[in-house]
Amino acid sequence: MMKSKVQVFLAFGVLATAAIVAQSELVSSQAVFSRTFHESTTIQGSGRARSGGKTFLYNINASGGSSGNGSGTFSYRGEQDGLQMVARAECVGSFLLNNTIPVGTLAGPIIGGSSRMVATGKWLFVGIRDQNPDKIRVVDLSREEALKFCNQPTDSFAGTVTSGNVSISH
Repeated sequence: MMKSKVQVFLAFGVLATAAIVAQSELVSSQAVFSRTFHESTTIQGSGRARSGGKTFLYNINASGGSSGNGSGTFSYRGEQDGLQMVARAECVGSFLLNNTIPVGTLAGPIIGGSSRMVATGKWLFVGIRDQNPDKIRVVDLSREEALKFCNQPTDSFAGTVTSGNVSISH
């Protein structure tokens, strides 16, 4: 009887230890974004990027203050499908990913481009991870979702800049 109690106790101890290790690995692998508070943030650049087997051209010129309000534009043109979008930046954010990698975000309504995009009333969210090579994420969303990602980005940058550059300055 005593031997089975010890075995049960040891089994619970092993399970508890495994759960703690798994939880700590999960936490350590998650991206941590820290907002940077600067008087102003400017995100500028142009070039070509590849995402999901498609290539697109982009041009970005946006700036914002520490409040997150922004101005400027972002334009997108798909090389294979001809899709075009122009967004007016209303939110511009600046973050550090894991305290080292600069990340810029912007969100705004689609104001020009292909008629099928302008008519939707959607917004664009653009996230840029400033590293070598730069990574970029462009996605059309509802206003609420675009603003959420602009202020709370995720570590999902599907596109890789293949030529050109994006700079995030303060």
